[in-house]
Amino acid sequence: MTEPNRRAPAVQAVGRAADPLTVAVVGALRPVLAEVVREALAERQPAEAPPALLDRAALAAALSCSPSTVDRLRLAGLPTVRLCDGVRFELPAVLGWLRQRSGAGGAEGGAP
Repeated sequence: MTEPNRRAPAVQAVGRAADPLTVAVVGALRPVLAEVVREALAERQPAEAPPALLDRAALAAALSCSPSTVDRLRLAGLPTVRLCDGVRFELPAVLGWLRQRSGAGGAEGGAP
């Protein structure tokens, strides 16, 4: 079974022997409309998504470390989000905390 043609009637008319005026109008408007759509899409700002909440294993994978390292960092004050019966982590908050901590540790010459 073939899919029905879902294009607008004026566009369908261009595909077959159509009124020359319709063909000319659609042909003239097509590049103008395409440019307007391109500009509108270029100006569109993507909606800012809320930060994803990671569990212990996902945070360890994102940081390329072991889950036990995540546990040690939690004991040192790693920022967490309480959720139901556990904790989750926001990657931007964790990275900020690690940067701040490494900056303080670097100034003292100690390891983070």
